[in-house]
Amino acid sequence: KALGAAPLEAETSKNLALGFVFHSGPFELTLDTYKIEIEDRIVLTENLIGRSGTTITNQGVFNLLSPYGVDAARFFMNGVDTTTKGIDLVARYRLPTAGFGTYDFSLAYNHGETDIDRFPAINTLSSLPSPPALFARVNQNLLSSSTPEDKLNAAIDWKLGKWSAGVSAVSYSSVLVAQSNAAFDFETGDKTVVNVSGNYKFDNGVTWAVGIDNIGDVYPNQTPLTTLSGTLTPTASTQYNGGAAFSARSPFGFNGRYLYTRLTKSW
Repeated sequence: KALGAAPLEAETSKNLALGFVFHSGPFELTLDTYKIEIEDRIVLTENLIGRSGTTITNQGVFNLLSPYGVDAARFFMNGVDTTTKGIDLVARYRLPTAGFGTYDFSLAYNHGETDIDRFPAINTLSSLPSPPALFARVNQNLLSSSTPEDKLNAAIDWKLGKWSAGVSAVSYSSVLVAQSNAAFDFETGDKTVVNVSGNYKFDNGVTWAVGIDNIGDVYPNQTPLTTLSGTLTPTASTQYNGGAAFSARSPFGFNGRYLYTRLTKSW
Protein backbone atom coordinates (compact mmCIF):
# COMPACT_ATOMS: atom_id res chain seq x y z
CA LYS A 1 0.00 0.00 0.00
CA ALA A 2 2.89 2.34 0.72
CA LEU A 3 3.92 2.03 -2.93
CA GLY A 4 0.37 2.61 -4.16
CA ALA A 5 -0.99 -0.93 -4.41
CA ALA A 6 -4.78 -1.15 -4.51
CA PRO A 7 -7.34 -3.99 -4.27
CA LEU A 8 -7.55 -5.91 -7.53
CA GLU A 9 -10.50 -5.62 -9.88
CA ALA A 10 -11.81 -8.23 -12.30
CA GLU A 11 -10.33 -8.33 -15.76
CA THR A 12 -12.79 -7.68 -18.59
CA SER A 13 -12.60 -8.91 -22.18
CA LYS A 14 -14.24 -8.66 -25.57
CA ASN A 15 -13.96 -11.64 -27.89
CA LEU A 16 -14.82 -11.51 -31.58
CA ALA A 17 -14.50 -14.70 -33.65
CA LEU A 18 -15.42 -15.63 -37.19
CA GLY A 19 -15.26 -19.18 -38.49
CA PHE A 20 -15.69 -21.01 -41.79
CA VAL A 21 -16.09 -24.75 -42.42
CA PHE A 22 -15.95 -26.59 -45.75
CA HIS A 23 -16.57 -30.31 -46.13
CA SER A 24 -16.61 -32.27 -49.37
CA GLY A 25 -16.20 -36.04 -49.35
CA PRO A 26 -12.87 -36.92 -47.74
CA PHE A 27 -11.73 -33.28 -47.59
CA GLU A 28 -12.30 -30.97 -44.62
CA LEU A 29 -11.26 -27.35 -44.16
CA THR A 30 -11.79 -25.06 -41.17
CA LEU A 31 -10.75 -21.42 -40.91
CA ASP A 32 -11.09 -19.39 -37.71
CA THR A 33 -10.11 -15.80 -37.04
CA TYR A 34 -10.29 -14.11 -33.68
CA LYS A 35 -9.67 -10.86 -31.83
CA ILE A 36 -9.55 -10.67 -28.05
CA GLU A 37 -9.32 -7.39 -26.15
CA ILE A 38 -8.52 -7.66 -22.43
CA GLU A 39 -8.68 -4.65 -20.11
CA ASP A 40 -7.16 -4.36 -16.64
CA ARG A 41 -5.07 -7.50 -16.96
CA ILE A 42 -3.54 -8.55 -13.66
CA VAL A 43 0.26 -8.54 -13.74
CA LEU A 44 3.06 -8.78 -11.20
CA THR A 45 5.15 -5.63 -10.93
CA GLU A 46 8.90 -5.53 -11.11
CA ASN A 47 10.82 -5.89 -7.87
CA LEU A 48 10.74 -2.26 -6.68
CA ILE A 49 14.04 -1.81 -4.86
CA GLY A 50 14.79 1.07 -2.52
CA ARG A 51 18.00 -0.28 -1.05
CA SER A 52 20.33 -3.11 -2.04
CA GLY A 53 22.60 -4.04 0.84
CA THR A 54 23.92 -0.73 2.12
CA THR A 55 23.41 1.11 -1.19
CA ILE A 56 20.27 3.17 -1.75
CA THR A 57 19.25 2.46 -5.36
CA ASN A 58 16.11 4.62 -5.45
CA GLN A 59 15.71 7.29 -2.80
CA GLY A 60 11.98 7.72 -3.42
CA VAL A 61 11.18 4.02 -3.07
CA PHE A 62 13.49 3.80 -0.06
CA ASN A 63 11.64 6.64 1.70
CA LEU A 64 8.29 4.91 1.11
CA LEU A 65 9.45 1.51 2.38
CA SER A 66 11.90 2.36 5.15
CA PRO A 67 9.21 2.98 7.83
CA TYR A 68 8.33 -0.72 7.51
CA GLY A 69 11.89 -2.02 7.57
CA VAL A 70 11.57 -3.25 3.99
CA ASP A 71 14.16 -2.72 1.23
CA ALA A 72 12.11 -3.92 -1.75
CA ALA A 73 8.58 -5.02 -2.64
CA ARG A 74 6.42 -6.13 -5.52
CA PHE A 75 2.71 -6.79 -5.91
CA PHE A 76 -0.06 -7.78 -8.28
CA MET A 77 -1.93 -4.97 -9.99
CA ASN A 78 -4.37 -4.16 -12.76
CA GLY A 79 -3.31 -1.82 -15.50
CA VAL A 80 -2.30 -3.67 -18.66
CA ASP A 81 -4.60 -3.70 -21.69
CA THR A 82 -3.86 -6.09 -24.54
CA THR A 83 -5.23 -7.01 -27.95
CA THR A 84 -4.67 -10.53 -29.28
CA LYS A 85 -5.57 -11.43 -32.85
CA GLY A 86 -4.88 -14.37 -35.06
CA ILE A 87 -5.96 -16.98 -37.53
CA ASP A 88 -6.20 -20.80 -37.39
CA LEU A 89 -6.37 -22.87 -40.57
CA VAL A 90 -6.77 -26.66 -40.57
CA ALA A 91 -7.07 -28.85 -43.68
CA ARG A 92 -7.49 -32.64 -43.73
CA TYR A 93 -7.78 -35.23 -46.47
CA ARG A 94 -8.58 -38.91 -45.84
CA LEU A 95 -7.46 -41.38 -48.50
CA PRO A 96 -8.46 -45.05 -48.23
CA THR A 97 -6.64 -47.44 -50.56
CA ALA A 98 -7.20 -51.03 -51.64
CA GLY A 99 -4.73 -53.19 -49.76
CA PHE A 100 -2.38 -50.37 -48.74
CA GLY A 101 -4.27 -49.00 -45.76
CA THR A 102 -5.81 -45.59 -45.05
CA TYR A 103 -3.87 -42.35 -45.18
CA ASP A 104 -4.78 -39.15 -43.33
CA PHE A 105 -3.10 -35.98 -44.59
CA SER A 106 -3.39 -32.90 -42.40
CA LEU A 107 -2.07 -29.37 -42.50
CA ALA A 108 -2.53 -26.86 -39.67
CA TYR A 109 -1.36 -23.26 -39.60
CA ASN A 110 -1.65 -20.71 -36.81
CA HIS A 111 -0.74 -17.05 -36.69
CA GLY A 112 -1.24 -15.04 -33.52
CA GLU A 113 0.07 -11.81 -32.08
CA THR A 114 -0.50 -9.80 -28.91
CA ASP A 115 -0.08 -6.04 -28.58
CA ILE A 116 0.11 -4.16 -25.28
CA ASP A 117 -2.21 -1.15 -25.56
CA ARG A 118 -1.74 0.33 -22.08
CA PHE A 119 0.96 0.05 -19.45
CA PRO A 120 0.42 0.28 -15.69
CA ALA A 121 1.01 3.48 -13.75
CA ILE A 122 0.62 4.41 -10.07
CA ASN A 123 0.44 8.04 -8.99
CA THR A 124 2.47 7.35 -5.84
CA LEU A 125 5.43 6.12 -7.89
CA SER A 126 4.93 8.29 -10.98
CA SER A 127 5.45 11.39 -8.84
CA LEU A 128 8.86 10.28 -7.59
CA PRO A 129 11.99 12.06 -8.93
CA SER A 130 13.16 8.74 -10.44
CA PRO A 131 10.03 6.67 -11.08
CA PRO A 132 10.81 2.93 -11.18
CA ALA A 133 9.53 0.78 -14.03
CA LEU A 134 6.43 -1.14 -13.00
CA PHE A 135 6.36 -3.45 -16.01
CA ALA A 136 9.71 -3.50 -17.79
CA ARG A 137 10.60 -4.85 -21.22
CA VAL A 138 11.41 -8.44 -20.14
CA ASN A 139 7.93 -8.88 -18.66
CA GLN A 140 6.42 -7.03 -21.61
CA ASN A 141 8.02 -9.58 -23.91
CA LEU A 142 6.81 -12.49 -21.79
CA LEU A 143 3.26 -11.22 -22.16
CA SER A 144 3.28 -10.21 -25.81
CA SER A 145 5.82 -12.24 -27.76
CA SER A 146 7.15 -15.22 -25.81
CA THR A 147 5.50 -17.72 -28.18
CA PRO A 148 5.96 -18.08 -31.97
CA GLU A 149 3.73 -15.85 -34.07
CA ASP A 150 3.61 -18.54 -36.75
CA LYS A 151 3.35 -22.32 -36.45
CA LEU A 152 2.87 -24.82 -39.28
CA ASN A 153 2.18 -28.52 -38.73
CA ALA A 154 2.10 -30.99 -41.64
CA ALA A 155 1.37 -34.64 -40.84
CA ILE A 156 0.67 -37.99 -42.53
CA ASP A 157 -0.92 -40.83 -40.57
CA TRP A 158 -1.27 -44.37 -41.95
CA LYS A 159 -3.25 -47.37 -40.71
CA LEU A 160 -3.55 -50.91 -42.00
CA GLY A 161 -5.07 -53.60 -39.80
CA LYS A 162 -3.11 -53.77 -36.57
CA TRP A 163 -0.35 -51.50 -37.87
CA SER A 164 -0.25 -47.71 -37.79
CA ALA A 165 2.41 -45.08 -38.30
CA GLY A 166 2.79 -41.36 -38.57
CA VAL A 167 5.22 -38.62 -39.52
CA SER A 168 4.87 -34.92 -38.79
CA ALA A 169 6.90 -31.80 -39.42
CA VAL A 170 6.32 -28.79 -37.19
CA SER A 171 7.73 -25.40 -38.15
CA TYR A 172 8.08 -22.63 -35.55
CA SER A 173 8.86 -18.99 -36.25
CA SER A 174 11.56 -17.35 -34.17
CA VAL A 175 10.88 -16.10 -30.64
CA LEU A 176 12.53 -12.97 -29.28
CA VAL A 177 14.26 -13.48 -25.94
CA ALA A 178 14.27 -9.96 -24.52
CA GLN A 179 16.77 -8.77 -21.93
CA SER A 180 16.65 -5.71 -19.70
CA ASN A 181 19.14 -4.14 -22.12
CA ALA A 182 17.91 -4.40 -25.73
CA ALA A 183 21.51 -4.72 -26.93
CA PHE A 184 21.58 -8.23 -25.45
CA ASP A 185 18.34 -9.51 -27.01
CA PHE A 186 18.58 -12.68 -29.09
CA GLU A 187 16.25 -15.00 -31.01
CA THR A 188 15.53 -18.71 -30.83
CA GLY A 189 15.52 -18.88 -34.66
CA ASP A 190 13.10 -20.30 -37.24
CA LYS A 191 13.18 -24.07 -36.71
CA THR A 192 11.46 -27.20 -38.07
CA VAL A 193 11.15 -30.40 -36.04
CA VAL A 194 10.26 -33.79 -37.59
CA ASN A 195 8.70 -36.61 -35.55
CA VAL A 196 8.03 -40.24 -36.58
CA SER A 197 6.19 -43.04 -34.79
CA GLY A 198 4.90 -46.58 -35.39
CA ASN A 199 2.39 -48.77 -33.53
CA TYR A 200 1.25 -52.38 -33.48
CA LYS A 201 -1.90 -53.49 -31.64
CA PHE A 202 -1.95 -57.06 -30.34
CA ASP A 203 -5.14 -59.09 -29.89
CA ASN A 204 -4.87 -58.96 -26.08
CA GLY A 205 -5.34 -55.18 -25.98
CA VAL A 206 -1.64 -54.36 -25.76
CA THR A 207 -0.26 -51.71 -28.12
CA TRP A 208 3.45 -51.42 -28.76
CA ALA A 209 4.73 -48.04 -29.92
CA VAL A 210 8.17 -46.85 -31.02
CA GLY A 211 9.10 -43.39 -32.18
CA ILE A 212 11.61 -40.63 -32.56
CA ASP A 213 10.81 -37.04 -31.68
CA ASN A 214 12.99 -34.37 -33.29
CA ILE A 215 14.64 -36.89 -35.58
CA GLY A 216 16.95 -34.21 -36.99
CA ASP A 217 18.32 -33.35 -33.52
CA VAL A 218 17.36 -29.69 -33.96
CA TYR A 219 18.19 -27.14 -31.26
CA PRO A 220 17.21 -23.50 -30.83
CA ASN A 221 19.86 -20.83 -31.28
CA GLN A 222 22.36 -20.88 -28.47
CA THR A 223 22.35 -18.29 -25.75
CA PRO A 224 25.08 -15.76 -26.63
CA LEU A 225 27.91 -14.83 -24.30
CA THR A 226 28.56 -11.38 -22.91
CA THR A 227 32.18 -10.26 -23.22
CA LEU A 228 33.91 -7.85 -20.87
CA SER A 229 33.30 -5.07 -23.37
CA GLY A 230 29.55 -5.70 -23.19
CA THR A 231 29.13 -7.01 -26.74
CA LEU A 232 27.49 -10.26 -27.75
CA THR A 233 29.64 -13.10 -28.97
CA PRO A 234 27.89 -16.25 -30.27
CA THR A 235 29.90 -19.25 -29.09
CA ALA A 236 29.48 -22.93 -28.40
CA SER A 237 29.81 -22.33 -24.66
CA THR A 238 27.19 -23.90 -22.43
CA GLN A 239 27.04 -21.08 -19.91
CA TYR A 240 25.77 -17.49 -19.96
CA ASN A 241 26.10 -15.67 -16.65
CA GLY A 242 25.26 -18.92 -14.86
CA GLY A 243 22.34 -19.70 -17.16
CA ALA A 244 21.59 -22.49 -19.60
CA ALA A 245 23.02 -22.92 -23.07
CA PHE A 246 19.56 -22.42 -24.61
CA SER A 247 16.61 -20.26 -23.69
CA ALA A 248 13.60 -21.85 -21.98
CA ARG A 249 11.48 -19.81 -24.43
CA SER A 250 12.19 -22.38 -27.15
CA PRO A 251 8.76 -23.67 -28.25
CA PHE A 252 10.07 -27.22 -28.71
CA GLY A 253 12.50 -27.37 -25.79
CA PHE A 254 16.25 -27.84 -26.01
CA ASN A 255 16.83 -31.55 -25.36
CA GLY A 256 17.41 -32.56 -28.96
CA ARG A 257 16.50 -35.96 -30.39
CA TYR A 258 14.32 -38.22 -28.24
CA LEU A 259 13.81 -41.95 -28.86
CA TYR A 260 11.15 -43.93 -27.05
CA THR A 261 9.23 -47.18 -26.91
CA ARG A 262 5.99 -47.70 -25.05
CA LEU A 263 3.62 -50.55 -24.14
CA THR A 264 -0.03 -49.70 -23.45
CA LYS A 265 -2.64 -52.10 -22.11
CA SER A 266 -6.37 -51.37 -22.49
CA TRP A 267 -9.34 -53.26 -21.07
